[in-house]
Amino acid sequence: MTSASLALWIGGIVALVLIAWLLSYRAPRPFEVQTISARVRYVIDGDTFELFGNYPRIRLFGVDAPEMKSRGGSVARAQLAKLIQGRSLDCQIITHDKYGRIVARCTLPGGADIGKLMIESGFATEYCRYSKGFYGGC
Repeated sequence: MTSASLALWIGGIVALVLIAWLLSYRAPRPFEVQTISARVRYVIDGDTFELFGNYPRIRLFGVDAPEMKSRGGSVARAQLAKLIQGRSLDCQIITHDKYGRIVARCTLPGGADIGKLMIESGFATEYCRYSKGFYGGC
């Protein structure tokens, strides 16, 4: 085999490998939003609840309600329970917090945003540090 034919043979192999690689390449998938759909099992406080199923607790994205031991905590919890207790929700996962809870935007079957409802009712405020003004209250 001459050096010219060897170079041609190697060039052909390289071209075939390159073509095979190009044919096997897949573009990255667009960001897929992960959503949980389940019924509310228990309301913890005015911005945290549990769903039926094997899910961590859900913390509403961008919402801050008084803690249960704070003034207004029990009424905030009662308002959230009135809105969601036993109902099916769709929760779009945003992240997880340092306590292992899912941080999510959750909606009722008609599409109403639970965080927005809690803020508009006055039982919670927008947590601007995390929401970055999503609800328009920062």
